[in-house]
Amino acid sequence: MRLCNQVIGLTKALIVDQLRWRTVIIQLPIVAALPIYFVVAFGAWSYLETIMAGAVVSVAVWIATALVQDIVYEKETYKYLEMLIASPMTPIAYIIGHLLAVYVLSVLSMTPLLVVYAYIVEKPIALLAVPLIALLAIPLSVASMLVGLRMKSIREVAGLSGLVSLLLLFVPPVYYPASRLPGILAKASLLVPSAALAEAYRGLTLGESIVNPSLLILYLLLLTLASLVYALKSLDWRIG
Repeated sequence: MRLCNQVIGLTKALIVDQLRWRTVIIQLPIVAALPIYFVVAFGAWSYLETIMAGAVVSVAVWIATALVQDIVYEKETYKYLEMLIASPMTPIAYIIGHLLAVYVLSVLSMTPLLVVYAYIVEKPIALLAVPLIALLAIPLSVASMLVGLRMKSIREVAGLSGLVSLLLLFVPPVYYPASRLPGILAKASLLVPSAALAEAYRGLTLGESIVNPSLLILYLLLLTLASLVYALKSLDWRIG
């Protein structure tokens, strides 16, 4: 019961603190859907569904990676780590609380894009994005927490978001199908979690995937479980 109360309390506090309706519900979905500009500009309407599928998935990347800045700011400004060491909150409550907050914010931000995408494809299976997004939000959030706790200053985060978005969203096949890449690069690119989820989602909703979507989901599930185990071992401030 104590663990449950800690998780619920922290999750609510994080959501209330980070939820900006204009940013989460309007601005972020617009940023995620910006590649649609090329569809309109070049009249490539056949790619609209493919790009929209990537846009639905990409929201979790923006929110999960923003956790780096939040962790560094809390650590530097509020000496948050020292507060945690002195508090009764357990590491597992801290980790689960942050993961749940990122997941909830991801779902809220994804909803406008998901509604549009579900309307376009006319398939209820598109709603699977709601549970599937957790398979991207969790491992990326864990990575963000680990990176944030190891950074010494908020200044180090300055150019990180641009690099991360480039590596996780615009280089791998998130907004375009993996089949567009040559040879072994096509399947190798699916090792990137964001690309794996986008490809699996396109496979489930559009039938466009070079790998069985079930295998990609299994890969992401194993990655999620591994990240949780690693987080519980690495983020225990009671050790030492």
